[in-house]
Amino acid sequence: KRFRLAVKDKEIIDRFKKYLGGFIFHDFILKTKTSSLLAIRTDIGEQVEYIKSIRDTFLNETDFCRGFLAGIFDAEGSFNNSLRIHNKNDDLIKKISFSLSLLDIDHEIEERAKGMKSVRVRKTENEIKFFSLTNPVLSRKKQWFYKKSIY
Repeated sequence: KRFRLAVKDKEIIDRFKKYLGGFIFHDFILKTKTSSLLAIRTDIGEQVEYIKSIRDTFLNETDFCRGFLAGIFDAEGSFNNSLRIHNKNDDLIKKISFSLSLLDIDHEIEERAKGMKSVRVRKTENEIKFFSLTNPVLSRKKQWFYKKSIY
C-alpha cells in the first residue's frame, strides 16, 4: 500500500504536510515526458489507510466542503474571467456541485469537448464568496481573481 501526491506547485505539498503534521513522507521529483513534478509518498500502512479514508469519505459538513473545494480548485481549477473547475469524472463533478450548493454558491455545470465538464461559479459576488470561504493555496491562481477584482 502506498500513497503518492505529485504536483507542480510546492504550496500544495506544504499545505498537505501541514494538515497531516505527524506523518512521515518521502520527498522526491517525479519526471514525466513533459515536466518534473514535486512529489511526496508514504508506504506506512496506517498513514495510507488514514489518507484513503479521508479521500473516500464525503461528509455533509461545511468545513469538509471548504477544504475539498480549495484542494480541487488548486488541482483542477482556473480563473479566466470566471471561476471554473474542470474534470471528466461525473462523480467528482457531482461532489463539487454539492459542495458549492452546501456553501450557497451559485454555479452551473457546463459540457465541454471530449467528455470534459466544468463547474462554473456564477457572478462576481459568488466568486468572492468562494475565495473567502475556501482559501485555495495557490497564489498564482488567486492572482487571476485579484487582478479582476481590482479593475
